[in-house]
Amino acid sequence: IETATGKLVMGSANTEIPHGVTTIGQNAFLSNQKITSIKLPPSVNTIEDYAFYNCTNLEEINLDNIIRKGDRALDGTASGRFTYADSIKGYMNFQLRGKEAILYHVWDNAPAKVAIPQSFDYNGKTYTVTEIASYAFLSNTSTESVSIPGTVRIIGEAAFSECSGLRRVILHNGLTSIQDNAFAYCTSLESIELPATLEHIGRAAFTRSGLKSLDIPASVTSLGRNITLDCRNLKSIKVNSANKVFDSRKNCNAIIKTDINLLLEGCRSTRIPKDIVAIGPYAFAGASGLKRIDIPSSVQYIFDRAFAFCPLEKIEIPASVSLMDDNPFFGCGSIRSITVKSGNPSYSSPSGCNAIISNGNDIRVIRYPEVKVLLDYLKEGQYMSRRPGTLIQGCRNTVIPASCTIIGYQSFAYCEGLDRIDIPQGVVTV
Repeated sequence: IETATGKLVMGSANTEIPHGVTTIGQNAFLSNQKITSIKLPPSVNTIEDYAFYNCTNLEEINLDNIIRKGDRALDGTASGRFTYADSIKGYMNFQLRGKEAILYHVWDNAPAKVAIPQSFDYNGKTYTVTEIASYAFLSNTSTESVSIPGTVRIIGEAAFSECSGLRRVILHNGLTSIQDNAFAYCTSLESIELPATLEHIGRAAFTRSGLKSLDIPASVTSLGRNITLDCRNLKSIKVNSANKVFDSRKNCNAIIKTDINLLLEGCRSTRIPKDIVAIGPYAFAGASGLKRIDIPSSVQYIFDRAFAFCPLEKIEIPASVSLMDDNPFFGCGSIRSITVKSGNPSYSSPSGCNAIISNGNDIRVIRYPEVKVLLDYLKEGQYMSRRPGTLIQGCRNTVIPASCTIIGYQSFAYCEGLDRIDIPQGVVTV
């Protein structure tokens, strides 16, 4: 067991999982033929990829508290074997296990308004619908409205991805987990009311959807990365004030990890609070309408592509920022002005060059002790190298200074209006 994270990384047929373990790690019991039953304590909420894969004799495992289930986590187990009920209501296929049913496929002949049943009778037995499987509605363009009953605990990975006609989703208390990419590319989905029982929202759950607003309930304790990535219409983000893990302090229109002051999600209306320490990877990526953002002097770290493809016109980096990962402003082709405030220990924009130049003091290895808690939360490593004199961001008005020795990777990518650039003799690498 990995003490720091509460993850069980390897088990055996005789393993008794203690209370406090939160995650069954990837491949932890892979192909263990001796396991017949296993009891998960209430603290376990995550089963990672292939955790019990091919444990062919595993017949009993309690899953009531699981909110995240990885790829093929239970495939090949006796408990994971299903019988099937096809064409329920004429267009729904279910996997049956015990008294539970998982909606695993919806046919293209589904009506515009779909109501998933709480339960149904099949071959003389009653089954309760508890899960919507990964990809169940994938690319279904005819469905406009879906009502999901409170018996459903999990909405699987990409369950509604690319449902471009989906305009309304009705959720009820009882739902605990929305998995990765569940509503990605649902371009007609402008709003969704999340229930008060929801605990987990997976990575990119609403990416490139039509959401205009998003309210996070107090019950949510776990967020995957970039749940609103490239939501170009998003104007309002609120976290319930009773939430103990995340917040949107001072009505800032952002999601912040409270204990480490890390801004995870932003939008065109975000005002970065003055106590934020770091801006997460892709936090504002694709935020159309974001032409200006004030980065307060509390910010010390800006992670990968934090502002990618925003229509920013002006960038001012405060003296407090000591680490910027690769291409924080990637694809921001409208930038006309770039300034680094004097006194910054890691960056400069000498002689009004309209560029960000690194002095080599901004690599993760050097900054690792102070930034470790952030990197651990983001599941990022400590390795990122950058040499002194590296130009890491330019714009249409950049004049490359004589002190520049390296023109960094994609530092001028998507730079609109850049008709000419003079490269000084001191540059040795492009």
